[in-house]
Parts: sequence; C-alpha cells; structure tokens
Amino acid sequence: MHKTLDKLYAGIGEAGTGRSGVGELCALAALSANLYTLVCVAPWLDEEYGSAGELRRRIRKVAAALVCRLERETDDLERVRGVNALFVLSNTAAEYEQKMLDLAEPVLGRYEAGRLTAEAALFEAEVCRMMCNCYCLVQDEALAADARTIISGWTAVSPSGTEGLPVGVALARCEAAAAYADYTGDERFRAVRSAGDYGTEEPETICRMLELHLRCGAVSDAEALCDRIEQDAATGTDRTSQVYRLAAKAACELLRIKDAGFSE
Repeated sequence: MHKTLDKLYAGIGEAGTGRSGVGELCALAALSANLYTLVCVAPWLDEEYGSAGELRRRIRKVAAALVCRLERETDDLERVRGVNALFVLSNTAAEYEQKMLDLAEPVLGRYEAGRLTAEAALFEAEVCRMMCNCYCLVQDEALAADARTIISGWTAVSPSGTEGLPVGVALARCEAAAAYADYTGDERFRAVRSAGDYGTEEPETICRMLELHLRCGAVSDAEALCDRIEQDAATGTDRTSQVYRLAAKAACELLRIKDAGFSE
C-alpha cells in the first residue's frame, strides 16, 4: 500500500506545485484525513498506511498544494470545493485555518453581491457549506444566519430539501445541512437529507455519501455502502476515482474497527 500511496501523492510536487487539479487534490484531502483518523484509532495499521507523523506530513503537503492551486483558481465552484477540502485538512494542520478563511472571503463577497460565475444550485450548496465551515472557525453569527437562510429556502420547497435534484446538488445540500447542524447545534435542518441510494457507482459520490452517513449517525446506511465498496468492480480508472475509492475503503475499515462503539 505504501507504494500505491507514494504514487498517488507524487503528482503534488514540492512546495505545493505539480500537475494535480482541484478535483484530485480534494480527493487526496479526503484520503489523507481518513487515513490519519484510521491510523490514530488503529496504530497497528501504520506499517500499511504510514505512521501518524508521516500522514500529517502528507496532509500538510496536500494543504500546501491546495492553497497554491486555489490562489490562481478563477472558477468559483472549484475554489469553494477546494476551500471546503482545505477546512477538512486544517483540522489536523491548524496553520492553514487562516489561509482557508482568506481564500473563502473573496468568494463570499461575490456571492453576497450576486456575481456568480458557477452553476447556481450547486454553487449555492457548496458555498453554504463553506459558510458553515468558516463559522466553525470564527463563530461569526452572520455566517450562520446566511447559511440558515439558504437552507430554509431549500426546505420551503420540499421537506427533504433535495427532492428531484441532480445527485451532485442533493449531496452538496446534505453536506451543508449536516455541517450547519454540527457547528451551530441547530437540529432543525437535519431533515435536509438524501432520499437514500443515489444509484451511482461513481467513487467520489460513494465516498461522500459514506462520510455523510457516518457524520449523521446512519450506521446501517454506511455499512450498506461499505458492502457495495467491497464488491466494487473498480469503476472509474482515473487518478481521482482511484483516490476516492481508497478514501472510501479507509472509512469502511475505520467503521469496522469502531463498529462496537457505533449506534444509530
């Protein structure tokens, strides 16, 4: 596994330079965070995945690459997705918290001014999640209020907030609502949720669904996804799909190890 991981991280380059795009770096962020958590819980796996210290170094390498890439990113949607991934990494690499906030600020300014360059529904969901992530760091009530306004708009249309939406938009809304509930303690919007199986085998979607189920305590749904991952016929052979598949498998391994302590 070490050789596989080395190969996947090789494209990052030194000092945050390299060929990796935002999508691949987001996948590497998910993999890095999941492996770090896994090894912290099960340190006997360090021979397979690397020590906690080695994984922290990988996290910082991915974070540096994301910052470098996002500083020159002109697409607002890609920028927001990258900022949200950087937030996940900042949980371990705290020195990137301020950089994450700095990168978020201009996008929030354009959002408030109504100057959106990305597809509106997906961007709104991703930026709502970014607001929640920023709120988690700075406790600015204005951010929570803006996120609450957005989510209230979703639930005003349908109780689930996701009915009839494309997979990507529905999943992004679920992630934003879960972040809002986690960081504000306001449970009213836990109702914004997926209707269940999206019927997709795309590794990124499965990985994100799995993490969402775990975040919301839907362990049986997470276990069902893990069963699908175990039977995965390796759909998607590009680097990003490979990384998301490994990230999902790491989350499943963590679930199995901690299974006795999980309950819905």
